[in-house]
Amino acid sequence: MNDLIAAELLKLRTTRTVWALLGATIVTTGLAVTGAILAADSGNANVDLESDHGVRTVLHVAGSGGVFVLVLGPPWRSPTTSTR
Repeated sequence: MNDLIAAELLKLRTTRTVWALLGATIVTTGLAVTGAILAADSGNANVDLESDHGVRTVLHVAGSGGVFVLVLGPPWRSPTTSTR
């Protein structure tokens, strides 16, 4: 079991796709949150950042980066976890 976990960690460290998806997640989340805050500050959106609704709106937008995590896929779909 330790060998399988070590192989998965090695794959995650050495595969470029994981790092690209992580970077895309961080950038997308940052841009989405910045956009939500700027829209609320400019008065175009009816969101007060000091209210519970405003905080929930910004946190909801922050979840947009999760799409890239879904692209990575669940670990049980990886062929290295089912070869034993």
